[in-house]
Amino acid sequence: LLLILALANPRWGALFEGRGVVLVLDTSIWSQARPVGETPWIDRERVEALRLVDSLPSGDRVLLLRAEADAPPILPFTTDHAALRRAIAGAQASSGTADIPRALEMGRAALAGSRRGLLVYVGPGMLDEDQARRLEEFRAAMETPGETGGQPQFLVRLANDRATLENRGITRLSLRRDTAQPN
Repeated sequence: LLLILALANPRWGALFEGRGVVLVLDTSIWSQARPVGETPWIDRERVEALRLVDSLPSGDRVLLLRAEADAPPILPFTTDHAALRRAIAGAQASSGTADIPRALEMGRAALAGSRRGLLVYVGPGMLDEDQARRLEEFRAAMETPGETGGQPQFLVRLANDRATLENRGITRLSLRRDTAQPN
């Protein structure tokens, strides 16, 4: 009887259930931006992500995602915070562009089975008009509770200084062929 009881692994007292956390780290080309006299934004992102990991309880399962489209996870769900710190410290900036709304949707989908979830974006937050519109739709969807219960908590940690990038030359260019002289 005691052997069966030991195999059942009973626990006394309150049972703590860790929450699911998805950390979306923006390692896109924008994270390579380096304002004059400062460190690149990727370094600020690493510091902010490490600060977040250090604030989480040890029982929280964390998934580390890139913000780029179709990028595989940097690290699957784990409670090993030392492995998370190593993965964040080793994250390199890429030359790809971020699809922040899509990455956040992937993170939200990963938290679908979790009763308590936390979805965090860490990055410069550089968006074009299409992504900004999709992000607003995502935020609106996060504010309305779904049929399966509550939505995960959503946090944004920006690691940029937009003022350093304003008025820095040509940011967009559009060409149109002259109809009178098409050649």
